[in-house]
Amino acid sequence: MVTSWQSDAVLVKEYNLTMLNTAANVLEQALSLPPLDRAALADSLIESLDTSTGEDAGLFWREEIRNRISELDAGGVQTVAWADASARLRNRIE
Repeated sequence: MVTSWQSDAVLVKEYNLTMLNTAANVLEQALSLPPLDRAALADSLIESLDTSTGEDAGLFWREEIRNRISELDAGGVQTVAWADASARLRNRIE
């Protein structure tokens, strides 16, 4: 005899498998997008998870990004290659 909780467990397992397949399909489709489209999608997904910050946080970040781009364009800051930056960070940790 199948109990109610066993029946529920089967339903949950089936649901989880369906969701994994759906997520895998979505990921496969997303990875086939051009880089800029993938970046926009990733940004939208990350933003959808961040419910703890105020609604203005996105506006503040956009302004910060604009300011940093302006500084780069004006030559006010110097860029550092990721390999160099990550090596510096590792050296600080060790």
